[in-house]
Amino acid sequence: MGKHILNVIKTLAVMYIFTGIILLVMALVLYRFNLSDWQVTAGIIATYALSSFAGGYVLAKKGKTRRLLWGMLFGLVYFAVLAAASIAMNKGIVMDQAAAIRAFLICIGAGAAGAFIVPVQQ
Repeated sequence: MGKHILNVIKTLAVMYIFTGIILLVMALVLYRFNLSDWQVTAGIIATYALSSFAGGYVLAKKGKTRRLLWGMLFGLVYFAVLAAASIAMNKGIVMDQAAAIRAFLICIGAGAAGAFIVPVQQ
């Protein structure tokens, strides 16, 4: 069990670096092309989905059992860290509840989808 948790932490760190790079590129694109609010929101949601998907895939590749569960867990932990960081930075909950629920479901669903597509090895 300790090995799995260490894998989650390592994968989470890599995916947050990946997320940071994508968000930095998005900020440069926003600055350069003056994107609309919905385009920025779509880019952020796509970034969270891609990171959760990739994290679920990586964890499922490393784990041999309960891959779907580990993918969902990764999405949950990924969202929890995002929410905690948002709460800490804003000094309280300022998030729209519908947007938070949507992000929660996207992170868990993308993590599960990433784990689901890993081929079964026998």
